[in-house]
Amino acid sequence: MLNAPTKSEPIRLNFREADRKVLVEPENEDRFITTVGQAAVACQVADREARFYFQVRNTLLQKLWDWLRAHRNQVESAFLAVREGGLLFLVVRDAAAYDAVFEDELTDLDLQIAREPGLDLVSLEVGALPKVSRETAISYMGPKAILVVFYRA
Repeated sequence: MLNAPTKSEPIRLNFREADRKVLVEPENEDRFITTVGQAAVACQVADREARFYFQVRNTLLQKLWDWLRAHRNQVESAFLAVREGGLLFLVVRDAAAYDAVFEDELTDLDLQIAREPGLDLVSLEVGALPKVSRETAISYMGPKAILVVFYRA
């Protein structure tokens, strides 16, 4: 006789039983049946998504904020936006002239983030624009969601 798992025991979804049926009973009581394989894949996706958001909230945003604070006298505004394939950190400078040192420091930030083990799920592109209007900066990013905005007061 099979014993049902207790609430403290994990429920096993074994890929070797990928076609076995699973009854899912959400809180809204909208029950549905899926397979072990589909349920396991959904759990993997949900876990990866949770880890991605944790990395963004707890590591990426702090690194970007620290960089902005260190460069606040050179930055008029900055945006973190969703783009196809990842995120875009776009910095709008407070001057129109090209600044090679500033660009090198932004490249260094990009490399630090790419090499950070705690950001392995984050795909980030960085970019800088000379002093332009907010509308121009927003149009550069495209019609995707803007997550964070920084304006120097």
